[in-house]
Amino acid sequence: MQAFAGPIAYVVTMVDGLETFVKREVETLADRGVQVDLYSIKNIRSHGFEPRSGIPVHSPRPVPLLKGVLLALATHLGETLKSLRLALACGAILEWLVALSWFDEIRRGRYRLLHASFGDRKLFVAYFLSRLTDTPLTVAIHAHEIYAQPNPKLFRIAMAHARSVVTISAKNRRLLVRDWAVAEEKVHLVRLPIDTEFWRPQNGPTVLTVARFTPRKGWNELVEAAARLPGFRFMAVGFGTLDVAALARDKGVADRFVVFPKLGPTQIRELMRFADIFCLPSKFTEDEGAEGIPVVLMEAMAMELPIVATDDGSICELVDAEIVRAADAEALAGALREVAGRVPRLTSLRYPRHREKVLRLHGPANSEALLAFFGDAAR
Repeated sequence: MQAFAGPIAYVVTMVDGLETFVKREVETLADRGVQVDLYSIKNIRSHGFEPRSGIPVHSPRPVPLLKGVLLALATHLGETLKSLRLALACGAILEWLVALSWFDEIRRGRYRLLHASFGDRKLFVAYFLSRLTDTPLTVAIHAHEIYAQPNPKLFRIAMAHARSVVTISAKNRRLLVRDWAVAEEKVHLVRLPIDTEFWRPQNGPTVLTVARFTPRKGWNELVEAAARLPGFRFMAVGFGTLDVAALARDKGVADRFVVFPKLGPTQIRELMRFADIFCLPSKFTEDEGAEGIPVVLMEAMAMELPIVATDDGSICELVDAEIVRAADAEALAGALREVAGRVPRLTSLRYPRHREKVLRLHGPANSEALLAFFGDAAR
C-alpha cells in the first residue's frame, strides 16, 4: 500500500450539485489530507450537494479554452492533432474542447493523478487531458457506463489508456474484463462506503409539527423543548419568514430536528403515518393574535395520532387532552415525554442483519481502500 496525499484532479459533473456518494468520497479524501481539485464539466449549484468550502472547483471557460488550444499546439503539436482527429472520429469534439480549456491548469497543477468519477463524458475529458499532459489516468466505473455506454469506441480506447480502474461491484469487474477487454490486473474492486454512524437506526420517539414558520406557531418553544428531550426526533413542515432550521442549529439540535419546506396533503399524510406524536405549540402574539381551531389538528386526529397542543385560542374545543400552557417550553417537553411513554412505537420492527451486512461490505474501511488504490496508481 502506497501513501497518497495528492494532488489529484477529479473530473466530475455537477448537475444539481455532486452525486451524494461522490461528494462524500471527495470530502473523505480531503479529511485524510489528500489535495483534491474538482474539474466540473457542468456546474449547476444545488444547496446541500456542493463540495464543502476549501475544495476548489474549476469550470470550462472560453478564454482558458483559447489559451489551452494555443499552448497545446505550441508544446504538443503532434499529440494535439492526433487527439483532435480521434475526437472527431468518435464524435467527442465537445469533450476535447473541455479538456483543452483545462490544459494549462492541469499542466501547471503538477497533479499526480487525473481521476474520472464516472466512465462516461468525464472519462473522455480526463482521457484527452491525460494524453496531452502525460498525467496518469484513473477512472471509477459504477453501472450505466457498462450497460448504456454513450461512446463505446472511445470508452474502449480510454479504458485501455487508463493506468488503473476502480469499480464498485464484483459483477462490474467481470463485465469490464469479459465484455470490454479491460486488463484484469488493473481493475480493482472497492465498494462504495457510507457513513454508518449517520445511517444508524434512531430509536427515540418522532414528533411531527406542521405549521406556518412564524413565532405564533410556537417554534421557539418547540426547539427549546427539543433541547430538553435528548433521544426525541422532530419533523417540522411549513413555510414562512422564521428560519426554523437556524433555531435548531442555534440550540444544538439540528441533527434531530429535520425541517421540510411546504408539502402537499398526500406528503403530509405519509409523514403522519410514520410519526409517533403530533405537536402544535401555538401561542398568542400581538401582531398575529391567537389560533382558531387549526385544520392540521383535525387532520392529525383523523389519522389517530396522539396530540400535544397548547391552550391558545380555541384549540381546547377540539383537543381535550395533553393541553399545556402556551409559551411554556418546559411544560411542552413534559407533555411530550409523558405521551411518548405510553405510545406504541412504529419503529419496533428492525432487521439488525441488514446493518451488519452493510457494515461488512460498505463500511469506513472502503474509504481507506480507495486511498490505497490512488496511492498504488500514483506510484
